[in-house]
Amino acid sequence: MTFGIALLAVKKFLSSDEGQDIFRNIYSVEGLVDATDADYDPLREMIRAIELDTNRLLL
Repeated sequence: MTFGIALLAVKKFLSSDEGQDIFRNIYSVEGLVDATDADYDPLREMIRAIELDTNRLLL
């Protein structure tokens, strides 16, 4: 299953009231929004600015 297909399935699931309730209860998230790679540039800039070693976060 590709990421695109999985994302479409999750969006379809969230289109129902039951899906929204389940997602909210499991993840404490109200929904999803579309994003691009560029939307994460401010986060990358902050990580560089504070010199955060992201490799250490994965240990």
